[in-house]
Amino acid sequence: MQQSKASPSEQNWGLDALPMHLATGLLLSNWTAVTGDLWRGTNTGMNRKHIETLAACGGSRGIVDISGPGSSITGSSGDNYKYCVALVNGECYSGSTAGQVYVNCPNLTTGSTCSGQPGLANESVVCIGDWPAYAHSNVQIRLDKSSATGRAVRVLHRSFSPTTEWNIYATIMPTPGQSQTDGSLGALTQEKYWERRTSLSMKIPPQPPADFINRSTFIPVPVQLAPPSALGVNNVIVEFGFDANFYCTSRLEACIANGSTINETTPFTWPTEIGGESNITGVSCASGCTVTVPAISGKILYYRWKYRDVSNVVLATSSTQVAAVP
Repeated sequence: MQQSKASPSEQNWGLDALPMHLATGLLLSNWTAVTGDLWRGTNTGMNRKHIETLAACGGSRGIVDISGPGSSITGSSGDNYKYCVALVNGECYSGSTAGQVYVNCPNLTTGSTCSGQPGLANESVVCIGDWPAYAHSNVQIRLDKSSATGRAVRVLHRSFSPTTEWNIYATIMPTPGQSQTDGSLGALTQEKYWERRTSLSMKIPPQPPADFINRSTFIPVPVQLAPPSALGVNNVIVEFGFDANFYCTSRLEACIANGSTINETTPFTWPTEIGGESNITGVSCASGCTVTVPAISGKILYYRWKYRDVSNVVLATSSTQVAAVP
């Protein structure tokens, strides 16, 4: 880490590059050839409702998540560089069981799990797992304070190198014409297996104003509702996500909030995992209620509510609402 030599009026901070040291918790195991370029792995504990999924073929080629209701993946070239995580039995591939992961990776030959060690230019591996908050990133770290909720650290940008090339370094540069650094410019150096070097410069944005938002967990966004009495509303659910399809993860299925507070263990529901949207218990709302959406800081939130009767039949659906999450 290099420390900023900015003026005393500015905050004291350091710049560092955190590589992707691939640990067991990030990896899937027991890869088995299925057909063509299709392989099946065992989910060893990916937490897809809480953490973004890292997925790469050959350690360097990004792959696309096609998981969702009715999803299907084959071993043909048309599905190259795609993967699918079965939420329920029969999803992704005929005969699948919940938790199995299927990946179409043309470079995969032995079913090796991902390695982040330098010097291993092995393209016959697959990397799928939870993506740590700061790994494979360049981060700015406050040296004048500490925080258990992430207030002292922010990601400036993700590394441009493949996940298995983790020799990355960050430093603070002097502004042209100055002999010392003023904390406005940074440099990133990346190596490929100790051989190839790439150097980039970056403009470091000013420190954001201090606040008291805990960004190490979901940001609660309350949706206050007052249904018309003539509608005969019994309960309500809220569809939400970070695009117009209401997808809140890479899984291609709308996410449902159905609580007045956030349950950290089960923050939202995918209809498929409970046999359909009508099986989701809504928030009682005959005379008004609040549904709390578990949002992610820095995202644009899309959401809409559905008023339902006592049998969970939808009576009315709102228009799409949009909000910026602090």
